[in-house]
Amino acid sequence: MAETSITDIEKQITELRSQMERITSVLADRGEDLLEQAEEGLHSVADNTRVAVRHVQHEASAVADAARENPIVTSTAVLTIAGLAFAAGYLTGIGQADRTRRWRF
Repeated sequence: MAETSITDIEKQITELRSQMERITSVLADRGEDLLEQAEEGLHSVADNTRVAVRHVQHEASAVADAARENPIVTSTAVLTIAGLAFAAGYLTGIGQADRTRRWRF
């Protein structure tokens, strides 16, 4: 009876080793699949980034060319934006000022 149980245990050990090998193989294959998917995703992001950079460079070049061709319009636009930003900041500052410390004329 002891001999039978040792044989059974040896069979179970062999079976377990076989299962471990299959599990290891499946996990290795899955890891390779995930790596390939990650590389494909990375290449896709890199390609999209290159396209976006080219587009931004083209647009920036077009804006710079327009500014060179129309310096007066460019100056006017910059000064107008600066004036509006100053006015917004001034009005915000006045709105937040302590009302008891206002100057009286």
